[in-house]
Amino acid sequence: MGHYCFNTPIGTVVCEISDQRVISKCYPIVEVNGKALARSREQHPELAKALSSLLPCPIGYRVLGGKVPTFAPHFWDELAQVPFGTKLTYGEFAQKLGLPKSYARVVGNVLGSNESFILLPCHRVVPANGKIGGFRWGTEVKKKLLEYESNTQKKNL
Repeated sequence: MGHYCFNTPIGTVVCEISDQRVISKCYPIVEVNGKALARSREQHPELAKALSSLLPCPIGYRVLGGKVPTFAPHFWDELAQVPFGTKLTYGEFAQKLGLPKSYARVVGNVLGSNESFILLPCHRVVPANGKIGGFRWGTEVKKKLLEYESNTQKKNL
Protein backbone atom coordinates (compact mmCIF):
# COMPACT_ATOMS: atom_id res chain seq x y z
CA MET A 1 0.00 0.00 0.00
CA GLY A 2 1.42 3.35 -1.02
CA HIS A 3 0.41 6.92 -0.34
CA TYR A 4 0.20 9.18 -3.40
CA CYS A 5 -0.50 12.92 -3.59
CA PHE A 6 -2.51 14.60 -6.34
CA ASN A 7 -3.69 18.12 -7.09
CA THR A 8 -7.41 18.77 -7.48
CA PRO A 9 -9.25 21.99 -8.34
CA ILE A 10 -9.79 22.64 -4.63
CA GLY A 11 -6.51 21.45 -3.13
CA THR A 12 -4.28 18.42 -2.71
CA VAL A 13 -5.43 14.92 -1.80
CA VAL A 14 -3.65 11.78 -0.64
CA CYS A 15 -4.80 8.43 -1.98
CA GLU A 16 -3.89 5.10 -0.43
CA ILE A 17 -3.38 2.76 -3.39
CA SER A 18 -2.46 -0.94 -3.40
CA ASP A 19 -0.27 -2.63 -6.01
CA GLN A 20 -3.53 -3.92 -7.53
CA ARG A 21 -4.74 -0.31 -7.97
CA VAL A 22 -7.36 -0.55 -5.24
CA ILE A 23 -7.89 2.87 -3.68
CA SER A 24 -8.88 2.34 -0.07
CA LYS A 25 -8.87 5.99 1.00
CA CYS A 26 -8.57 9.41 -0.57
CA TYR A 27 -8.63 12.51 1.59
CA PRO A 28 -7.68 16.20 1.46
CA ILE A 29 -4.43 17.43 2.98
CA VAL A 30 -3.05 20.89 3.67
CA GLU A 31 0.68 20.51 3.11
CA VAL A 32 2.38 18.46 0.44
CA ASN A 33 5.91 17.78 -0.71
CA GLY A 34 6.60 18.62 -4.39
CA LYS A 35 8.57 15.40 -4.82
CA ALA A 36 5.59 13.38 -3.62
CA LEU A 37 3.36 15.07 -6.22
CA ALA A 38 5.86 14.36 -9.01
CA ARG A 39 6.27 10.71 -7.97
CA SER A 40 2.50 10.26 -7.79
CA ARG A 41 1.92 11.80 -11.24
CA GLU A 42 4.67 9.59 -12.67
CA GLN A 43 3.32 6.35 -11.18
CA HIS A 44 -0.40 7.08 -11.65
CA PRO A 45 -0.71 9.58 -14.56
CA GLU A 46 -4.29 8.68 -15.48
CA LEU A 47 -5.45 9.07 -11.87
CA ALA A 48 -3.61 12.41 -11.63
CA LYS A 49 -5.42 13.61 -14.75
CA ALA A 50 -8.82 12.47 -13.47
CA LEU A 51 -8.37 14.12 -10.09
CA SER A 52 -7.13 17.38 -11.61
CA SER A 53 -10.51 17.84 -13.29
CA LEU A 54 -12.78 15.84 -10.93
CA LEU A 55 -13.34 13.23 -13.64
CA PRO A 56 -14.43 9.66 -12.84
CA CYS A 57 -11.79 7.25 -11.61
CA PRO A 58 -9.91 5.76 -14.58
CA ILE A 59 -10.46 2.21 -15.76
CA GLY A 60 -8.17 -0.21 -14.00
CA TYR A 61 -8.67 1.34 -10.56
CA ARG A 62 -11.12 0.14 -7.95
CA VAL A 63 -12.33 2.58 -5.32
CA LEU A 64 -13.54 1.51 -1.89
CA GLY A 65 -15.99 3.88 -0.25
CA GLY A 66 -16.53 2.53 3.19
CA LYS A 67 -18.84 0.01 4.73
CA VAL A 68 -21.08 -1.72 2.20
CA PRO A 69 -24.69 -1.55 3.33
CA THR A 70 -26.53 -4.87 3.19
CA PHE A 71 -29.68 -3.15 1.89
CA ALA A 72 -27.77 -1.85 -1.17
CA PRO A 73 -24.57 -3.78 -1.99
CA HIS A 74 -24.20 -1.68 -5.16
CA PHE A 75 -24.29 1.59 -3.14
CA TRP A 76 -20.74 2.78 -3.93
CA ASP A 77 -20.92 1.72 -7.58
CA GLU A 78 -24.11 3.77 -8.00
CA LEU A 79 -22.53 6.76 -6.29
CA ALA A 80 -19.56 6.61 -8.68
CA GLN A 81 -22.04 6.98 -11.57
CA VAL A 82 -23.53 10.30 -10.42
CA PRO A 83 -22.45 12.63 -13.24
CA PHE A 84 -20.19 15.66 -12.84
CA GLY A 85 -22.21 18.81 -12.14
CA THR A 86 -25.29 16.84 -11.10
CA LYS A 87 -27.00 17.08 -7.72
CA LEU A 88 -29.38 14.49 -6.33
CA THR A 89 -31.30 14.60 -3.10
CA TYR A 90 -30.75 11.85 -0.54
CA GLY A 91 -34.24 10.56 -1.39
CA GLU A 92 -33.54 10.57 -5.13
CA PHE A 93 -30.32 8.66 -4.54
CA ALA A 94 -32.26 6.13 -2.43
CA GLN A 95 -34.64 5.66 -5.37
CA LYS A 96 -31.66 5.24 -7.73
CA LEU A 97 -30.64 2.36 -5.46
CA GLY A 98 -34.12 0.84 -5.82
CA LEU A 99 -35.21 1.92 -2.35
CA PRO A 100 -38.07 4.14 -1.23
CA LYS A 101 -37.43 7.87 -0.80
CA SER A 102 -37.94 7.34 2.92
CA TYR A 103 -34.44 5.82 3.04
CA ALA A 104 -33.00 9.33 2.62
CA ARG A 105 -31.63 9.52 6.18
CA VAL A 106 -30.10 6.04 5.92
CA VAL A 107 -28.47 7.01 2.61
CA GLY A 108 -27.04 10.13 4.27
CA ASN A 109 -25.56 8.09 7.09
CA VAL A 110 -23.84 5.70 4.68
CA LEU A 111 -22.53 8.62 2.60
CA GLY A 112 -20.97 9.97 5.78
CA SER A 113 -18.73 6.89 5.92
CA ASN A 114 -17.24 7.54 2.46
CA GLU A 115 -13.45 7.40 2.74
CA SER A 116 -12.74 8.24 -0.91
CA PHE A 117 -13.04 12.00 -1.20
CA ILE A 118 -13.92 13.16 -4.73
CA LEU A 119 -13.49 9.70 -6.32
CA LEU A 120 -16.86 8.65 -4.94
CA PRO A 121 -18.75 11.95 -5.30
CA CYS A 122 -20.91 12.02 -2.18
CA HIS A 123 -20.75 15.82 -2.39
CA ARG A 124 -23.27 15.57 -5.25
CA VAL A 125 -25.97 14.23 -2.91
CA VAL A 126 -27.77 16.95 -0.97
CA PRO A 127 -30.84 17.37 1.27
CA ALA A 128 -34.24 17.97 -0.31
CA ASN A 129 -34.54 21.31 1.53
CA GLY A 130 -32.00 22.88 -0.84
CA LYS A 131 -29.33 23.33 1.81
CA ILE A 132 -25.83 21.95 1.40
CA GLY A 133 -26.09 19.26 4.08
CA GLY A 134 -23.27 17.62 5.96
CA PHE A 135 -19.91 16.49 4.62
CA ARG A 136 -17.15 14.47 6.21
CA TRP A 137 -14.51 17.04 5.21
CA GLY A 138 -16.60 20.09 6.09
CA THR A 139 -19.46 21.93 4.46
CA GLU A 140 -17.15 24.63 3.04
CA VAL A 141 -15.28 21.96 1.07
CA LYS A 142 -18.58 20.52 -0.20
CA LYS A 143 -19.69 24.00 -1.22
CA LYS A 144 -16.41 24.58 -3.11
CA LEU A 145 -16.74 21.27 -4.94
CA LEU A 146 -20.32 21.98 -6.00
CA GLU A 147 -19.44 25.53 -7.10
CA TYR A 148 -16.45 24.29 -9.10
CA GLU A 149 -18.59 21.70 -10.90
CA SER A 150 -21.40 24.17 -11.56
CA ASN A 151 -19.02 26.83 -12.90
CA THR A 152 -17.09 24.34 -15.05
CA GLN A 153 -20.29 22.91 -16.48
CA LYS A 154 -21.53 26.41 -17.38
CA LYS A 155 -18.25 27.21 -19.16
CA ASN A 156 -18.53 24.04 -21.23
CA LEU A 157 -22.10 24.75 -22.43
